[in-house]
Amino acid sequence: MKLTAGTVILAFVIVLFSCGRGEKLQPGIIQEDTMDSLLWDLSLAEDFAITYLGKDSGRNKNDEILKEYEKVFAIHHVTRDQFRKSFDYYRSRPEIFKKLIDSTNARAQRRRQDMFRNDIKLN
Repeated sequence: MKLTAGTVILAFVIVLFSCGRGEKLQPGIIQEDTMDSLLWDLSLAEDFAITYLGKDSGRNKNDEILKEYEKVFAIHHVTRDQFRKSFDYYRSRPEIFKKLIDSTNARAQRRRQDMFRNDIKLN
């Protein structure tokens, strides 16, 4: 079989258009980069609620966490239902979900390292 320039170009175009084209998001699903930021902000909000608001014995820790979550949703212009639908969507796609969770964990690790470095500089 002899390959012509046209055949090679056609094959290249097919590969080019098939690569990098992931699954198209369903309507109402939050974009992956927005979801990444949202998960990070939710983890910070939960940490804040547990660390600072949870110390007040007159407050219900779970209620405070939910209030902080609602603030994050408002900042990102997302409803709780949109988040839940998107979270379930990404969770049902383990390769994407793992990437989101790994990104959040890596960001937290970098933050801990930065805080540790800054603490050493102060001493």
